[in-house]
Amino acid sequence: SNNLLGLVGSCAIETAILVKYDTEDFTGNETDIKNLITAVNISESTYATDMHVSMRVYDTIGLLENYPLIGEERIYLTIKEEITNVIIKLDLFLTRISNITPHPSGNGVSYIIDLMTASTFRANCRKVVAPFKKLASEICKDIFDQNYNKLVTEVMGDSIKDKVKLEVMEVIGGGGSSKYEILSLKDERSRSLTVEQSDIELQCVIPTLRANEAMTFIANKAVNQTSSKSSSYKFFETKKGYIFATDELLIRQAIKKEDSKSVKKFTYNNTYDYKPEFVVDQAQKIKNIEILTYADTMLDLYSGAYKSRFTELDVVYGRALTVEFDASDAKNLFGGMGTSSTVNNGERHTPDFISTVFMPENAIEVFRVKDYDSINNVQLPGEQLIGEKYLRSNSYETRMNSTQLRCTVDGRLDLSVGDVVDLIIPEMTTNDVKEISKKFAGKYLIREVTQQIEAKKLETSFIMVKYGWEFE
Repeated sequence: SNNLLGLVGSCAIETAILVKYDTEDFTGNETDIKNLITAVNISESTYATDMHVSMRVYDTIGLLENYPLIGEERIYLTIKEEITNVIIKLDLFLTRISNITPHPSGNGVSYIIDLMTASTFRANCRKVVAPFKKLASEICKDIFDQNYNKLVTEVMGDSIKDKVKLEVMEVIGGGGSSKYEILSLKDERSRSLTVEQSDIELQCVIPTLRANEAMTFIANKAVNQTSSKSSSYKFFETKKGYIFATDELLIRQAIKKEDSKSVKKFTYNNTYDYKPEFVVDQAQKIKNIEILTYADTMLDLYSGAYKSRFTELDVVYGRALTVEFDASDAKNLFGGMGTSSTVNNGERHTPDFISTVFMPENAIEVFRVKDYDSINNVQLPGEQLIGEKYLRSNSYETRMNSTQLRCTVDGRLDLSVGDVVDLIIPEMTTNDVKEISKKFAGKYLIREVTQQIEAKKLETSFIMVKYGWEFE
């Protein structure tokens, strides 16, 4: 029983093949350094375009100086979690060596190496200077294919087209995403690029931005008027690949596929059953939980969560166009977590408080100067709904982050940002019999994930957020 339970969180580095760089490819001297690695840290965030990997190395073979390591190497990493048999394979580029500390005995040296995926490293080395006039989702695909990595293609008769799996969501107004398979490198497990369709043509010039910055630039301009009206587009990287999508789509897809275990269930309880037959359930137990944000009325007031105003100044014709946003009138505009609330319609504040505190005079205001070209005196990029997008995404982001929880579990190499979690948590009361919490139980979107492997044990910490106070 104890031996079986000891496997919970057990995680091993199967291979860590270090390869030297040469002018043709990474085909130089290879060596497996898995026995030198004492810890691995993998970090993901929906607000970061790059996934970050770091390793602590205890070098007893003179690798640092004799190999030598100079920040031009590749590492092909394979990690396996024992209980779930989840395996990840990553093609990584070594970018930094730091914290070099000689061992007091003189028989080795320890240091930290930082890595990023090879496709992300390639993109960070390239800059995008190009005009575009097409959907933002199509621009994203073009930038990725030209700067990150080639997408797999397949021959269809005499024509070649992208190998794409179209996932059309059955929601009012349509909406969906396309998943493109990325061309695999060496022994890397196949990864993908998921792109949510946008629906307004974007005309813009990307002014010398790195490829990852260009992706964020496009995400900030992408608009979806049908199925994801928050237009909360983000571009980020996970162990599974890259995602260019809104929070609403990620939630919608997970909830629709709930019967296929896309939504991961977790339980927080002070009592645990350590019987061997429940060993797999231990991977669904939350060890520690902390509610980072719960109520912040001044943030609601200052951020424009309820009322905001966008004014575009037309200096040529001497006029101003104002767009106002009132979240109280648009409570059904955004897609939630798939549940509903009978308390204040899921709002954090009562209707009387909202009507008397969130007033037009204290609404946040954003100003922008309308731009023109120099030939026809017309707006250069066309109508982009810049005001509507800013106000909606700002309100949605504030509401989405209104309830944040940090959780720690043993194992779970399968968790990534963008996943949806169903949390079962009892009420925080002193009652002998506790009901399921009406405010904190339910579905959450994972914003950040940190996975730490040390002494062959994996501990996963993640921050998850919830739209409004929705509960069943």
